[in-house]
Amino acid sequence: MSFFGVNLTKEMIMSLILNVLHKAFSLNSSMLHTAASIQHEIQFATPRADLTNSLKKSCDVKVQYLHERQVISLTPKNKTPTKTIIYLHGGAYVGDLQIAHWWIIQALIDKTAASVIVPIYRLAPHATIDSELPFVLACYDSAKTADIYLAGDSAGGGLAMALAIELRKQNKPKPKAVFLFSPWLDATMTNPAIDEVAPNDPMLDKGGLIWCGQVWAGTRPTTDPQVSPIYDELNDLPDLHIYQGTYDIFIADAKRFAEKAKQAGTVCHLHIFEKAFHVFMGATIAPESKQVFTDIQKVMGS
Repeated sequence: MSFFGVNLTKEMIMSLILNVLHKAFSLNSSMLHTAASIQHEIQFATPRADLTNSLKKSCDVKVQYLHERQVISLTPKNKTPTKTIIYLHGGAYVGDLQIAHWWIIQALIDKTAASVIVPIYRLAPHATIDSELPFVLACYDSAKTADIYLAGDSAGGGLAMALAIELRKQNKPKPKAVFLFSPWLDATMTNPAIDEVAPNDPMLDKGGLIWCGQVWAGTRPTTDPQVSPIYDELNDLPDLHIYQGTYDIFIADAKRFAEKAKQAGTVCHLHIFEKAFHVFMGATIAPESKQVFTDIQKVMGS
């Protein structure tokens, strides 16, 4: 492919969009540097992003309430889905659903023709894992299709794993698979390899994340497996699919988690994308992001 007279290789095209975005993110300091900065940001928190016009046009949207919390269900118009994805958004457990989350959900629907359930769980410091896990479990129980999948980004990936662990503890049917986008798997942030990746990560900082993990844990230790899934035995779980960039401090624990899961006999696929930042699949136009959603399409047999 030629661009202004320059012949671009596939590798150059693959990295161009993410490189530009990485540089843009690097110009802005992360809100997650310290506990104090996060607490300040929470006071002026960005409100939850509304559904995109594209989703409103392409889906039947239903808003319901479970446990006095909002649940948004999206069903592709003129279709009868046989699969449901429960999507748990990220935000370090303190941030609300943003426009990029709706972009990810749109891509999932476009690729899989599945219905998507979006639990609007309450956020720390006003909520904890103990107050919100029963809610997301109720959302799982409410799914009508035979085939149910879990998906989540960042902290939402951690919550998706907490739900998978809870389903195992209660001997409930497993989801068909769990899709984890740059998941937060260890709230203690004690992996020494984090410091090696940190200079390349423009979005996350372990100092602020430690506080977020502590307030989300509530009365539990941050080593509790449903706060930090890496401390679970990771046995008897559904197939796990992790999509992770190398310019993201969470890659350190994603590698450890994947290896531990495999040793426990759980099928775990770790897909690593070079120079990709945290939750890069939110940039759905990037070729790397399209690879993620195409892989999910294949896994779900859509």
